[in-house]
Amino acid sequence: MFRDFRFAVRTLIRQPTFSAIVVGTLALALGANAAVFAIVDALVLRPFPIPGIERLVRVWETVPERGEDRGGVAPANFLDWRERSTTLQDLTAFHWWDANLAEDDQPERLQGTRVTPGFLKLLGVSPAQGRLLADASADRGQESTVVLSHRLWTRRFGADPSSVGREVLINGDRFTVVGVAQENFEYPYGSEVWAPLVFSAQDAAQRDSHYLEVIGRLGEGVTFETARRELDSIAANLAAEHPDSNSGRGARLLELSRAVVDVGAPAFLAVWQATVICILLIACVNVAGLLLARGTERFREISLRAALGAGRVRIVRQLLTENLVLSLTGALLSLPLAWVGIDLLRSSMPAHIRRFVVGWDQIDVDVRMLGLTAGLAVAATLIFGLIPSLSAARTNLTLALHEGGRGAGGGGRHRGRTLLVVGQVAVALTLLVASGLSIRGTLRTANQDQGYEGEGVTTAQIELPDRFYPDAEKRRRFYEQLVESLEPDPRVEAAAAANILPASGS
Repeated sequence: MFRDFRFAVRTLIRQPTFSAIVVGTLALALGANAAVFAIVDALVLRPFPIPGIERLVRVWETVPERGEDRGGVAPANFLDWRERSTTLQDLTAFHWWDANLAEDDQPERLQGTRVTPGFLKLLGVSPAQGRLLADASADRGQESTVVLSHRLWTRRFGADPSSVGREVLINGDRFTVVGVAQENFEYPYGSEVWAPLVFSAQDAAQRDSHYLEVIGRLGEGVTFETARRELDSIAANLAAEHPDSNSGRGARLLELSRAVVDVGAPAFLAVWQATVICILLIACVNVAGLLLARGTERFREISLRAALGAGRVRIVRQLLTENLVLSLTGALLSLPLAWVGIDLLRSSMPAHIRRFVVGWDQIDVDVRMLGLTAGLAVAATLIFGLIPSLSAARTNLTLALHEGGRGAGGGGRHRGRTLLVVGQVAVALTLLVASGLSIRGTLRTANQDQGYEGEGVTTAQIELPDRFYPDAEKRRRFYEQLVESLEPDPRVEAAAAANILPASGS
């Protein structure tokens, strides 16, 4: 095998144009596959790399009559689930928290999250600085403590260790920074600050307000199906006990690894992966055609090998070794192409959106992608190399060594190349049509009439702290004064306020 490899390298070096075309074709196709696989791996297969994620689950309330299968959870229902469940451990709840950070006269609106005790511990978070939030289930004194994300700590506090223990002003209230979360942890996605969620007596009895999100861990030896049946039973009992608020309401359990994946991402990315696989097949057909043509040129050489005693298996092995050298070289060159493609894709996503896309920061060149690329290279060798190798190994020594034997068997080879060209064109046209439809559909979705004119319109989101704006009247006056102050500005044609923007997703 070493002699075959050495001979293959020498042979391919003597034909630089042929080798460059084959290697370049395979590098482009393998690079496209590697880049798309990295995206699929990060966004679908492993979007949330935390220890023991296979035992973590998300829990929702459901209302089948209204088609709701991922509804928020009422505080009283959550507390009953946590008390009555024997299959789910460490049930914790959280909800969105608009946090206005006013630090060093530079106010900033952050996405915060209020969490019940044990939330960060459940997700395997370790503090980069300080400690996590307290585990006491009803420690009212801990309500004014926060944990910062590593990104926020670096961006606003300069990664200063003395930031832990200092007070910061959030929504007009003083909070003590007790710790900094480990790097790259921002769950729920986009979160930059976490504070304790402590229920008052009134909150703990609330069953009509469904705003919590709930996660938990399967107990030791408990199967997903067992936990699901128990949760269904608990939900049915609560519906019987509280018919006014819980009638028609159920519960749904889903693995956390599946719950954090965007519902449209798997199908969308499957189309991408299928497309680049088609590109790889087209590349293989191209290379197979080149190898068949090259086999015709080497017909006398291979026939002479056979005349000197080389068996068909020996000849096929030598030719496949040459093909393997080509494909592995193409695989090596595909890695920088894949890295460039991944970098372009990552940079194309706006920063204010990217931090909310589950797994986006995990898109990178890693061992799994290297393994896939190597596997595809070997598979490509078999796809594009086997038929030309077998064809070249079928020799007629009498005709081959005859003066005119160079063209022997040419008719069959020409027919084989013709079939390959026909197949290549058919696959290429199919891919072209599918790509055109995909691009046209994407443009139509992005540019279709939304029912309003968005050109020249800019928006700002404002969250008023309850401490200074406790009632609706004060909030109304604030926005009226804000709009009135903007309208006289000569750079502003019109100003208005709304609670829900068009196409905002609410």
